[in-house]
Amino acid sequence: MPGEQWKRGATEWQHYVGNLIRRRVPFGDYVEIPDRVAGDCGLEGFCRDGNAFQCYAATEPLSVTELTEKQKRKVTQDLGKLEKNRAVLEKLLQPTKIRNWALVVPRWEDKALLTHASTKIQGICSKNLPFVEPGCTANIMTLDDFAVEVQILARAGVGSLSVPVTDPHAASVAEFSVKHDDWLRHLDRKVTTLTAGKQEQATQLFEGFLQMYLRGQNVLDTLRTKYPDIHAGADAAKRSQERKLALHSALHEGSAKASLREVMLNFGGALRNQLPGLDDETVSALTDEAIADWLLRCPMDFQNE
Repeated sequence: MPGEQWKRGATEWQHYVGNLIRRRVPFGDYVEIPDRVAGDCGLEGFCRDGNAFQCYAATEPLSVTELTEKQKRKVTQDLGKLEKNRAVLEKLLQPTKIRNWALVVPRWEDKALLTHASTKIQGICSKNLPFVEPGCTANIMTLDDFAVEVQILARAGVGSLSVPVTDPHAASVAEFSVKHDDWLRHLDRKVTTLTAGKQEQATQLFEGFLQMYLRGQNVLDTLRTKYPDIHAGADAAKRSQERKLALHSALHEGSAKASLREVMLNFGGALRNQLPGLDDETVSALTDEAIADWLLRCPMDFQNE
């Protein structure tokens, strides 16, 4: 599926995309069109190379049909504004001519949207507008088209990168359990310590840590594939914290639960310092994964109480 759901508002999406484009193009080449007075004339902004952009983040959740219909209406409305605001845009864009118009959305699901946009842009080309190239094309873009820029902003703490946190499939849990039986024995021993031998609580905690690990692995897989620089930063923060665990376990004088809480707080803080542009849900998922991983593999242990 191209893109992911956007969890924040339309204004935040507009600002975020604008920052991504500014990182992509040479300094000063992106011209943002203010919309406070008389709207944006159908364009969020344009580059002097002829690329024009319009942003749209529909309020989720939506079905594929609902999302596509809203996006089609947005295309129709905003491309129609190019002709309606011909006089304003001719002065605003000169000497630039639009050669590609892109709708930048968090996600799109149906190729009919691109077909619709292509048809509408052909209609605009037939109007012979002085600021539109005769062969102007339409495109649909998501954050996937700005992977490098997303990582730059995330490291700088500009905007907020969110990675979907998905639950593992039952088959993945079963496969992991067979492959890593020794890790699960480590975890069983440690949750018994954490719960002072209370079996029902230990079982709940065991299942919870296993889910935390596998959910976090899903997040890491996404980062590794789409945002390798962010994955490297998260991995570096985790390795740095892991090197301190043996000493922490040996010196900590509080309870096992207090030790666990302290490690979680320390790593969460380290991750936010390393990657200030990650959103809270992603940081939480990565922190949970690290804690569960250390319990499974044994870098983090507790003194029997």
